[in-house]
Amino acid sequence: NHILIEQIINEYLANDKPKGKAKSFWISSAYTCNRKRYYQRTNTEKTNPTPAKSIRIYAVGDMLHTWIQEIIRAKAKGFEVEYYINDKKTFGSDVSGYVDCLARFNGCLTLYEFKSINSMAFKFLEKKKYGANPSHLMQAMTYWMILDTTKEKKVDQARIVYFDKDSLRIKEIEVPDNKEIREAVKKDWKEAIGFYVRGVLPPAQPKEAYECKYCSWAKLCKETEKGKR
Repeated sequence: NHILIEQIINEYLANDKPKGKAKSFWISSAYTCNRKRYYQRTNTEKTNPTPAKSIRIYAVGDMLHTWIQEIIRAKAKGFEVEYYINDKKTFGSDVSGYVDCLARFNGCLTLYEFKSINSMAFKFLEKKKYGANPSHLMQAMTYWMILDTTKEKKVDQARIVYFDKDSLRIKEIEVPDNKEIREAVKKDWKEAIGFYVRGVLPPAQPKEAYECKYCSWAKLCKETEKGKR
């Protein structure tokens, strides 16, 4: 009998993820579909399990991030990875997540978010405002705003670093620290949290067209919309 390596890897990755209940909003869900965030926060049973291929893609991204973090560690004066944040004061409800990297260079503390993407997505970054995905900008700014509130760390700047998994091309975007972005972040979390506090299912309004394709509740959402007709 032949041992199928793909099967072994799939089984390993399927058993490698923690299966706890959400006790807060996930910062990584910033500026995504409010209905999806509602389902996440209320621990609604998933109707669309993550495909094995997607799990493998995420695993490759995690490995790439770990490798990058170790390279940065050798050069940074101050360095922390997967820095955990949990706060309810900034946005009025519990939000939590892990900052990919906090590193100090030349006395400047930078908050880094690493994003590994394929070559096609990398090509389209130029067409985005500020050259970055809006969700990624708001995710980084959410971390920054919370650290401003908690005073745990004094962040001087935030950057999103995109890695092309196919060629290791790199694009580094500085997150603009301006009133426009900070107000947009406040509005985004106020909306998402508001639906949860009121116990009202948000409308099915993904921020990006591709969200539904990868949503863990796509089937439930579709059936819910059909029931309204």
